[in-house]
Amino acid sequence: MKKISALTLITGLFVLFTSCSKPDQHLNTIPSSAQVVASIDLFNIARKAELYDAEQYNFVAETMEKMKAENPEMHAFVQDLMSNPLQSGLKFRENLYMFVDNIDNSSFAGATLAIRDVSDFEKALTSALTYAKTDKVIEKKQGLSYVKLKKMIIVYDDKKVLLITNLDDKQDELVSYAKLLINQSEKNGITSINSFNDFKSNAEDFNVWLSSDALSQMPQSASLTNSLPFKLTGNYIELHTKFEDNGIFGTSSIEYNDEIAAMLDEYELVKTKFNTDLLEYLPKENYMTYGMAINPTGIYNWLNDIPSYKAFLDEAKNNAPLNVENLIKSIEGDIIIALHGFQLPENATTTNPGSANQNVMPLTTAIMALNDRSVVDELIAQIQPTGLIQEADGMYSVSFFNIKAYFGIFDNNLIFSNDESVIAAAKNGGMKDNLKDTDLKELFANPGYMYMNLNWEKYPMQLTSMLKSTMSPKDAKAFLSIANILEEIRAYNVSVKEGKFEFIMRNTDGNSLHTLLKAIDESKRVNSKDKSEPLAAN
Repeated sequence: MKKISALTLITGLFVLFTSCSKPDQHLNTIPSSAQVVASIDLFNIARKAELYDAEQYNFVAETMEKMKAENPEMHAFVQDLMSNPLQSGLKFRENLYMFVDNIDNSSFAGATLAIRDVSDFEKALTSALTYAKTDKVIEKKQGLSYVKLKKMIIVYDDKKVLLITNLDDKQDELVSYAKLLINQSEKNGITSINSFNDFKSNAEDFNVWLSSDALSQMPQSASLTNSLPFKLTGNYIELHTKFEDNGIFGTSSIEYNDEIAAMLDEYELVKTKFNTDLLEYLPKENYMTYGMAINPTGIYNWLNDIPSYKAFLDEAKNNAPLNVENLIKSIEGDIIIALHGFQLPENATTTNPGSANQNVMPLTTAIMALNDRSVVDELIAQIQPTGLIQEADGMYSVSFFNIKAYFGIFDNNLIFSNDESVIAAAKNGGMKDNLKDTDLKELFANPGYMYMNLNWEKYPMQLTSMLKSTMSPKDAKAFLSIANILEEIRAYNVSVKEGKFEFIMRNTDGNSLHTLLKAIDESKRVNSKDKSEPLAAN
């Protein structure tokens, strides 16, 4: 086991110091049938993570120290390779590409890299095999060189190296499959797909390309996808992530097949913009918010035009207590859910975690814009006689599990909240200090979004003190090592085809990747220590 682990580490180090250059000939080894492809700009990743000083991370230092004790020759080899990665023989500026093929049956996973100097690569690989004290050797047949390992094969020629693994451990299939890919022509490779070429040209630090064909091929989802009223194949998703000094930023885009693209254009299932007037009913303070702007009438018309779904809708209309079409038309489609405060107990400290004075009630509000309130009024009237709802002073209330919630319709907006002050303000047109007066207004104008406030210091001090008191010193240290670097998360849809993700950080130490890795490393280090260690002041 130690021999294989050491060899795996060496293989990982080969991968680590590699990044992007032209002409990407190694991409021909990725089959056009691959359902998932990922790429990493390892030169940028190594620079941003400050891997030129890899032993600043405890887990690396501990691994190297252990290796030094168990295998001094391997340790010296790895140290030398880390100090001068060009000795690996790999192109220093070439992206690492990883892929999954045949996902529905005996999946193959692979990684491919470009070779700068095959003699240097072969020398480094031979040294790795020698120092790992394994009986594996480089075999040469029919112009190819390869090493067969357990469930994995490394195949290379003078331009590229390919690592292939098969989870079913079918060694014969693994060898033949690897040989097929290493000799594969460009017309059979992944670059024959236009969507992939667009993906490659938009590459950032870390990237993922997905084909929807995989969903229809996987046994777990085949029955569902086959029952859909539209063809799911021929769609492609791109995900790109980059690590900047102040945060981690990502983009996503979808290339729809002609059938789905036409459907989206015809029915306009999603709106182009959210109604930000709803923000006037929410307090300025915000901890978590989710919103979307859909087109209920468009969705209903689309479903009604599908024969198999129309029968279901017709049955629902016949059994519904209200006119379904009128109900759909009465909903505008803008919906927002926000967590904007906390109801805290009077006594915030206790030596008995879990006791009554530890209870915290998140204050949340949900708002749905209406075109016509009459149908909702009719629905409330049908429920009210059962005694579930009480009406008083222009608003309704309902109690369940010792929680009291309030709701009402104000200017054609259905507002539901467990914060009575929100409903009271809604009677007068909204909150005086509201969410529309913040920079979040721009974020919440998008047709779909999610926001999370991760800045621990912006939460009520009483709440943070309570949570700390319920943690062990070790857990609190580990938690704070991560929490102290975070600011917020923003994820939003610019359109039905494009989305963005922003992971904003604070207290960064250089690049966000380096800061995050250091925080995770510190969290792991703390977790490995005795629970009895006292918590340092923070």
